[in-house]
This record gives sequence, C-alpha cells and structure tokens, in this order.
Amino acid sequence: MARMHQESTTMAVIPTEEEMAELPTRGQAVYEAKKPLLEPEFSDQYAVIHVDTGEHVLGKTFNDAHREMLKNRLVDGRLYGQRIGDEVE
Repeated sequence: MARMHQESTTMAVIPTEEEMAELPTRGQAVYEAKKPLLEPEFSDQYAVIHVDTGEHVLGKTFNDAHREMLKNRLVDGRLYGQRIGDEVE
C-alpha cells in the first residue's frame, strides 16, 4: 500500500517499490481496455493514463499528453504513457 508523505500543507502519495514495479503491467491493461476507443482514430498520438482512475488524455507528443494530464487532471497517482497503435513488447 502506498505511503502518505506530507510537506507543508500538501499530501502526496508515494507508491511502494512493488506498486511501481507493477505500473507497466497495470498501465498496459488499462490501455488494452481503452484500445477500442483509441484505435484507429487516434493512432500515432500519445495517451497518458492515470492508472488508479483509468482517466486518460491524448496529445500529439508524449510531453503534450503528460502536461495536459498534470495541468487539468489528477496529479496524484501513477501515470502510464503509450503511443496509440504501437504494440508493447
């Protein structure tokens, strides 16, 4: 279970090593569930997925999608990114 870390008035969730190790597997599973919504219409764009909530954003680049997620969405939690249409090995 993630530990809580407090700095001044904000609290952040710090994932455990085990949670971080499972991030690619969980992120890929969420992506696979969203795949029918994303492919082929958004192929060659990037999706960044909030693994804990399943929320996602799209961008022309990974950095665009990541910035959008951090700017307008939940910033606590684990994020997974992938180019839409690419197969993960």
